[in-house]
Amino acid sequence: MAKSRKSNPTYKTERHDILDGEAIVLRTKQSKDVWQFRMRIRGEGAYYRESLRTKHLQTAIARAKNKWADITSMVIAGKKVFSITVADMVKLYLEHRQRHVELGLLS
Repeated sequence: MAKSRKSNPTYKTERHDILDGEAIVLRTKQSKDVWQFRMRIRGEGAYYRESLRTKHLQTAIARAKNKWADITSMVIAGKKVFSITVADMVKLYLEHRQRHVELGLLS
């Protein structure tokens, strides 16, 4: 059973919503002065996060907007942002092998 993580109010030291809340740029205690990018990937039910590798807010916002555009275009094109899970890969493999059994290619 998965543990639920409680929100840590001191995790984020600074946060700025961009693109009407579609994404955020933030700093964390761990990243210190370097800005991070985060957005929710709706179709996959997960958050994408990446370092923007800058300490300057305006540069971070510009990079975050570009990153948001790249990811949004991937989602619109039907591409997955995250790779397939091991559990999904095993399921696909077993379905593939089951077809071999049904065709008599595998006993």
